[in-house]
Amino acid sequence: MGERPALEGTYGHGGGVMAAARLSGRAETDIDDFSTNCFFAAAPLTERLLGKTAWCSGSALLRYPDPGNVRLRAALAAREGMEPDAVIAGNGASELIWAALLALRTRGARRVLFLGPLFVQYARACAALGMETEQVLCPEDDSFLPDAAALDGVARSGADVVIVCSPNNPGTGILRDFSPLLDAVGRRVLLLDASYRGFLPEGDPGALPYPSLAGEAERNGAVLILLDSMTKFFCCPGVRLGFAVAEAELVARMDACRPSWSVGTAAESAGLALLEHEAEYRALLPELAQGVEAVAGHLEESGLFRRVLRGPSFVIAALRNGDAADMQARLLRREGVMIRACDNIPGMPEGWVRIQVRPERHMQRLYAGLKHLQGTLSPGLLHAAFA
Repeated sequence: MGERPALEGTYGHGGGVMAAARLSGRAETDIDDFSTNCFFAAAPLTERLLGKTAWCSGSALLRYPDPGNVRLRAALAAREGMEPDAVIAGNGASELIWAALLALRTRGARRVLFLGPLFVQYARACAALGMETEQVLCPEDDSFLPDAAALDGVARSGADVVIVCSPNNPGTGILRDFSPLLDAVGRRVLLLDASYRGFLPEGDPGALPYPSLAGEAERNGAVLILLDSMTKFFCCPGVRLGFAVAEAELVARMDACRPSWSVGTAAESAGLALLEHEAEYRALLPELAQGVEAVAGHLEESGLFRRVLRGPSFVIAALRNGDAADMQARLLRREGVMIRACDNIPGMPEGWVRIQVRPERHMQRLYAGLKHLQGTLSPGLLHAAFA
């Protein structure tokens, strides 16, 4: 569809407020960021809790961090029903993606299969590590959940590692019966990105505890690695904190594949404080669900989109006309609003955008921008947004 505006790739992952400010000529404080997936309704709770943690303590910051993050790993292990040696904390889930793939490579893994759509960080890590990749695409018509053809592709693949995200970002699909997938994976490694499972209701089968899912995987001869992000559910992306759960030997390999002190004192203190108050975050989930429905309804009524899907903390929508990156650039330039163009996400068709759900009072600026775009989008119209 021609050249992309300069905006794309500069903050293609989402959250690049500083880059967007430079491109748009606006102050950082004059930009509303809807390009991330954090639990925005919980932002006041996070600000209140983290203002009281040890990261503000001079004495704590004058010492090296605990390289083993013993306290945080113990808290996470108790939460997951595992022993601490089966849990590893990381500088965001992104660091653990690289650590997991490098650890698997040291065990002989060379080929990786992505069940798409899938976070672009996996492709970047595999390319850097010299691992061969292939992709099996899931159909759009069922929220990008794997159908029989996709599972057959997994089963037939010669890949050593299969990577899947559930609940999916950006595809929104949620696996609630893992048995067909595990049958397709067979005696290989399944790396499950479960960064959004915290948004699922209590008892939802899509949020199986690690021991249950690992037991089912083991019966099939598979090895399970589960990745989770604390930044999404606890709305603290600046903290950079995530964790993984796996068999102890693999966790030790992952730890050996990264620098020491990946999780500093501030992040560990923040993680401990947030885990203690998890119930307060979960109490806000009904408000989030209402917000998702309200935003999705507004996008459907706008007429700009041919399809709208509801995600855990975001909404994705496919444009009827025009180009996602162009819409992204135009909204930033006119309204100071950032959304996520999904075209650079492996396995995602062209023309989809992703929008974080915020309380209604924050959405009006976005809605104003969309209203201006009604009737103006057509292929190629906006390519010169930052020319």
